[in-house]
Amino acid sequence: GNALALSDINGKLTLAETLKLDVSFLQNGNLTTLSADIDSAERFADAGSPADITLASREKILSFSGRAKLKQGLELDGQMSLEGAEAQTVLAWLGMPFQALAGAGEIKLTSGISTQGLVASLSKITAQVGGYDLSGSAALKPGADRVGLTVDITMPSLALLPKSNLLAKPWSETAYSLADLTAVDAEIRVKTENLILREQAWGPTETKISTTNKTMSLEISGKDASLILRSTPPSVRTKLYIYLDAKSIETKSFFGGLFGFEHVEGIMKVTFKGTTTGDSVATFVSALEGKLLMNGNKLKLTTNDMAAGLTVPGEGWKVGTSDIDINIDAKINDGIATLTKASVTLPSGVTRLEGEVDLLRQAFDLRVMPKGKVQAITGTWMRPLFAAEAGVAPPLRPVTAPAN
Repeated sequence: GNALALSDINGKLTLAETLKLDVSFLQNGNLTTLSADIDSAERFADAGSPADITLASREKILSFSGRAKLKQGLELDGQMSLEGAEAQTVLAWLGMPFQALAGAGEIKLTSGISTQGLVASLSKITAQVGGYDLSGSAALKPGADRVGLTVDITMPSLALLPKSNLLAKPWSETAYSLADLTAVDAEIRVKTENLILREQAWGPTETKISTTNKTMSLEISGKDASLILRSTPPSVRTKLYIYLDAKSIETKSFFGGLFGFEHVEGIMKVTFKGTTTGDSVATFVSALEGKLLMNGNKLKLTTNDMAAGLTVPGEGWKVGTSDIDINIDAKINDGIATLTKASVTLPSGVTRLEGEVDLLRQAFDLRVMPKGKVQAITGTWMRPLFAAEAGVAPPLRPVTAPAN
């Protein structure tokens, strides 16, 4: 629960004059000095009679101007501003120190506020968080052991997963937990005029975030794409359910940053449905299971001639591009995608693909069969080995995997 420890009170109180107080206290472990100025102590002391009041914290986290009255607790009605060097600092001050939101950026907020006891309603919110503008409304209702939070937000734009390679080269093994995001019972709805994902504009989207003491759900829906993430965060490992249905993904910008694979350029349709469990990106990839469908026409492959590259053995991607179509159906188990039905259409014709893509090790073990021949692509997808004959290509993994 919230900790409130009064350490220093200075001021003057008479029932005929204004009330001025400077109060120092610990708010959830954070030393806070609050200045209060009430125009009529007499009206304020008379239960139910409103008095004009201003509040300001020396730490510049909170300020309030409006009316206050004592009626089964302190009730406020007026205008509030909230700011802090970091959004997480303000949340920690409010008793919600979400570690998963570290680095979210600075926060500045103004809002109308009305309280009844510990229940607070915020209206006409205008805010800037991490450089993004937003507006909306919110309600906060503490319960016996959990806080209830509902938020409706509208944003002109929101950019997620910037250009830098966040996950790849290699997969991060840094452990983290989503458990603290379920510390409140929340319903957060965000309407964005333009969602930018991996530097690709998705246009108008609606996002819904729901949390309970056991689950968290993220749903993003737009004209050309839908993404659903549901998690069950236990004490150690988080279980994720993932659903992605995107009719138009710019392949190079999207997959380049997520997987470090930037050698195919163009628009693809991608559908994925699966699950995973872990406590880091590496463990999530290692435990990934599901079904993947990828289709794209008139793509550009970073090699001047794929067919020639297979005929003449070599290592690494070549300079230039080759026009291709791609159709891939794959089943993923333990982070390894097995191609169940896959083909690449080159200028010379359709070429079937068989084999595996090891997502954890970021490597190929593929057999390419143009016109009855069996050729191979093996090794890391950053620098693969193109072999004219599959028999001379080293296997990606031993035939018999270790028992552990």
